[in-house]
Amino acid sequence: MTYHFQVVSATSTGNIATSPDHTFTTLSDSAVNIPPILAQGPVVEDIRNDSATITWITDRPSNSIVSFKRGGNLLSTLTPFQEVGNFTDSVIDHRINLIGLQPDSLYQYRVKSVDDQGNALESELKIFRTAAQASIKNISVTEITFNAALITWETVEPSSTELEFGKTEVYGDSVKVGEVARAHRIKLENLTPGSTYHFRVRGADSSGEPISSPDITFVTLGPPQILNLLVKDISGTEVEISWTTDKPTQGGVEYTNTATGKAAEQSAPGLSTDHAVRLANLGINNTYTYFIVLKDLANNVTKSKQYSFVTGKDNTAPEIAQVRTDNAISPKGDRIQTLITWKTNEPSLGVIEYQDTSDPTAAPQIVKIDDELNNNHVAVLTNFKPGKVYRFKIKSTDAAGNIVESKEFTTLTPRQQESVIDVIFKTFENSFGFLKKLQ
Repeated sequence: MTYHFQVVSATSTGNIATSPDHTFTTLSDSAVNIPPILAQGPVVEDIRNDSATITWITDRPSNSIVSFKRGGNLLSTLTPFQEVGNFTDSVIDHRINLIGLQPDSLYQYRVKSVDDQGNALESELKIFRTAAQASIKNISVTEITFNAALITWETVEPSSTELEFGKTEVYGDSVKVGEVARAHRIKLENLTPGSTYHFRVRGADSSGEPISSPDITFVTLGPPQILNLLVKDISGTEVEISWTTDKPTQGGVEYTNTATGKAAEQSAPGLSTDHAVRLANLGINNTYTYFIVLKDLANNVTKSKQYSFVTGKDNTAPEIAQVRTDNAISPKGDRIQTLITWKTNEPSLGVIEYQDTSDPTAAPQIVKIDDELNNNHVAVLTNFKPGKVYRFKIKSTDAAGNIVESKEFTTLTPRQQESVIDVIFKTFENSFGFLKKLQ
């Protein structure tokens, strides 16, 4: 049935516009049931040893279905047909890829298209043969790193080939081997660490026939994972940084004092999954930034993101040890040189406080020993008198201001032309008077 129609529009001011006459004709009941017409095809394109593409054109939009099975006997009913395609989208140009086929095999197929009215087109049954078994062998992937891999392969006869690769079976990138040869190699670079890549080799043999490998995958190395990171404050000037990794690596720390800009690094030898690095001689109450640096078995280096820590206040006083004294008298016997040495377990400044025991009322004398923080301390005293007993004690102050005071020590200065025993007895007699009480 043919219908006429026109469109009338009116503006807000009352102006009226009318379109020309138009017509349309509805389909008859018989026309609604007419299936799509096969305008071209079906044609088999891009036949490979494991895939093929079927194309065809219809006179109206319809979906795209291919029914196929392996076997060239048209009368065979043992193998069921499989159906693949785009069952939802309606198009005029149809293109369906068949994958997972067997090399050098006959396949039966027919195409189907169903329009929006449910009318179905079905072509006659046809046959095609896949390409022979790929003449590509000994495919190998080696030298895999974070961002590269070496792929080698061989062809039965001299051939020109190319490598298609990507993160999916669609590939997306390709590299051509320029020369015709039997042995081929391609090094892929600028890959993403810890990613799966697909690839296949394509080419042509001496007769121009296409050859192709199946899809193959490999995984680039991922960087070691840093786990259980911990910063332990040992003292105001020392910390221990520990962590674990998911694979054996050699570990180290690069660190920088943000106040001074001074940078340093410390590493632990050997490959391990458990790591601990001690950083010493740090500034008290200072902020440090640091990176964890890892090297794996293949010498791939990974650097972590930036971390930071703040050193704490040192509340531990130094420890005084190995206190020793040595006295020497001048040839004239009127001057004594006394050497007092000691050690501390951390850099500190030393002070000696001493007193002549023969004069208890005398004020203790204080002598500053160090101008700089040291672990080894030496004091040279030249104002001791011969034949006297002196008591002394040591005070050491570390960089944080923690002070330690030693126990009290005594030293006996010698007299000229007197034996050691004479000096000892006379000094103690003068100082304490206990020898007189024994008489």
